[in-house]
Amino acid sequence: MSAEVTQAQSKAANRTFYDLVSDVYEEADGRRDERLGRYLDRQLGRVASACGAGRVLDLGCGTGFVASRAVRLFHQVDGVDISPKVLEKARASVPGATFHTAEADGLPFESGSFDAVVAVAFLHHVADHTPVFREIHRVLRPGGMLYTDHDLDRLFFLVFRGPLAVYRLLRNEEKRYRALCPALPSDIYRATEVHHDGVDATGMVRALRVLQFQSVRASYHWMGLSPWFDRIGRVVNDEGTARRGFAPSLTLWAQK
Repeated sequence: MSAEVTQAQSKAANRTFYDLVSDVYEEADGRRDERLGRYLDRQLGRVASACGAGRVLDLGCGTGFVASRAVRLFHQVDGVDISPKVLEKARASVPGATFHTAEADGLPFESGSFDAVVAVAFLHHVADHTPVFREIHRVLRPGGMLYTDHDLDRLFFLVFRGPLAVYRLLRNEEKRYRALCPALPSDIYRATEVHHDGVDATGMVRALRVLQFQSVRASYHWMGLSPWFDRIGRVVNDEGTARRGFAPSLTLWAQK
C-alpha cells in the first residue's frame, strides 16, 4: 500500500476525480483510439480463447472503452467503476454491456460469477492491491482468468527516471485535465495517481500466488501508449517479451 495515501483516501479521490472529469475524460486522456483498440482486441481474444467467451468483468471500466471491445468477444460483459458519473458515459456508449457502481474490493457479485476479469490502467489507482485481488479470486469461476494491463512498472520508473520525468513534463496530464475541468483540485488528481512511481510487479505476483492464483505471469511492453511507443515496441519486443525494466507497461496474467 502507498505510505502516503490510504485505501479509503484513494477511493474517495478516484470517485471525486472521475465524477468531475467524466465529460472531458476521453479528450483529456487522448490515448483511447483504434490503435489501442486493436491491441486490446488481440489481448482480449487471448483471454476469451483461454477461458471461454462467457462472462467477463471489466474492473475500473471508466467510460467503457475496454467494454466496447469486449462485447465483440464475450457473450456477457459487466463493467464496474467507483464513479457514478463516468458510468453514465459508459452506459451511453456501450449499450451491449451492464455497468455497476461499486468498489473493487467489495464487488456486488456472487462467487464464481465470471469466466474472466480484466483491468486496464487500473492498478496504479489502487493503494492496496491485496483486497482487490482477493475479490477478483472470489468472483472468478475455477479456471477463470485475470488479465491486467497498462500500469507503469516500478523498475522501469527507477531505471528511466530522468527520461520519464521529461516525458511527463512534456505531456503534463494534470495541466490538461485541469484546463478542461477547472473545478478539479490538484490534490485530488495527485491522490488518484497513488502509484505515480509505478506498481511493484514482483509484489503483485507474490500476492496473487499467496491467494492461490495459478500460472501467474508478468510481462512488459511498449504497445498501445502512443504511436511513438508502438514503434519502439515493434523494434524491442513483441507485445510482452521485453525484459523487466526495459518497457513501461506491466501486464499480469493469472488463473484461478
